[in-house]
Amino acid sequence: MKDYMKQECPFSHHTLLQDVQNDLMQSENRYEPDLETTFHKSGSEDAVYPLYSPAMIDNHDTYEILPEDWVPLEHILRWTREFIMLPHPNLGRTGSVCPFVQPSIKEGLLFLSACHLEDPTDMQEIYRKIYRYRDIFRRIPVTSEDLEKYKAVMIVFPDMTDAMAVQFMEPLHQRIKTELLQDGLLIGQFYPSCPVPGTWNPFFYPLQSPLPMLVIRNLIETDWRFLEGNPSWEKAYHTYFLQHLVVSKP
Repeated sequence: MKDYMKQECPFSHHTLLQDVQNDLMQSENRYEPDLETTFHKSGSEDAVYPLYSPAMIDNHDTYEILPEDWVPLEHILRWTREFIMLPHPNLGRTGSVCPFVQPSIKEGLLFLSACHLEDPTDMQEIYRKIYRYRDIFRRIPVTSEDLEKYKAVMIVFPDMTDAMAVQFMEPLHQRIKTELLQDGLLIGQFYPSCPVPGTWNPFFYPLQSPLPMLVIRNLIETDWRFLEGNPSWEKAYHTYFLQHLVVSKP
């Protein structure tokens, strides 16, 4: 069985590289939400968008987490521990479903948040809030650059049904993914009926979570396997890493 952490990106020499290099010579104006204006009535963003570590959720009484937050977050955390962090016979490779979660928790870099929506069908509301979480994610400190790959925020939508996730969150995820990739971030969608199969077994569905959620983390080089086949995502992947290599040159 191949070492899935060492496989080379199959589209690393794709013709899209020329397009990427051309794009780097031009400035692109992408939409950035006016977060200060949009959320000026929300007060402190840390109070409106609280992040909780697994330890805080386990000790919710001590941290006075509201029931409307704790119940869905505990549900997702239990699913994470009982499924995502363990091996599975249908996974198609050895190891846990996601090998990064355990070290993420160990390093204190995994956070969960309950994102309540006034209207779960309002794609603009979801879009604006995801960008707010993006900003909060960026400010999470790490003690060394090597730990950046373990930083993650799980954004749970307690007010959203599976049908709403299919109709509204899924297409929004497709749009946001390209935008965040250009910033070096990866966002993934999870919901009960998510049809996206695993990369090692087309009949295994690791993104079928008990509640709809989006997960934000930093992009790493081996993430190409989650982007292959989508030209926009492939191009954004190469754009980011080409820029990163240029900036890193001595």
